[in-house]
Amino acid sequence: MRLDISISSKEEANHFFQIISKRYEKSSTIFTSNLVFSKWVQVFAGDKIVTTAILDRVLHTHISSIFKEIATDLKRKTNRSFTLRNL
Repeated sequence: MRLDISISSKEEANHFFQIISKRYEKSSTIFTSNLVFSKWVQVFAGDKIVTTAILDRVLHTHISSIFKEIATDLKRKTNRSFTLRNL
């Protein structure tokens, strides 16, 4: 299931937190974002408390994959694939 979220109020941010809390340690959830974690508060209507709680649930048992442009450049230049271990 894909869910594009657009949260415009603290109430909506709280409802999203409730969903994440119910899924916490019961099901996998995949988030994709081009924002660093410190900017996620913008997504959740500026509510720092709810954002912190959501990130706490998401990052508690997480696998975070961060791909940097340098890895892509290295792959292009060396024609070699990279894994997270190489980075």
